[in-house]
Amino acid sequence: MHPKRILKFVRLSFQTNEENDFVFKKFICDQETRPEVGRKLSSLLITPVQRVPRYQLLVKQVLQHTPYRHREYRYLQGKYIIKIR
Repeated sequence: MHPKRILKFVRLSFQTNEENDFVFKKFICDQETRPEVGRKLSSLLITPVQRVPRYQLLVKQVLQHTPYRHREYRYLQGKYIIKIR
């Protein structure tokens, strides 16, 4: 699933729950205002989803700078092909 669609789903889910459940809304608000959290829950939830495209780009760049005859080239190539499917 595309990261933008997941983010939209997460936001809509939390909006619905916050509107219908005061206890849930208060809990989320309390957690988001904790200094060690520092971010909104929806932002924290989407972070892992946003990392996947970054890893794809990283593997692509490593592959571009890896000599064709290097022993890890085919391994990297296989991982890059798996990621873009």
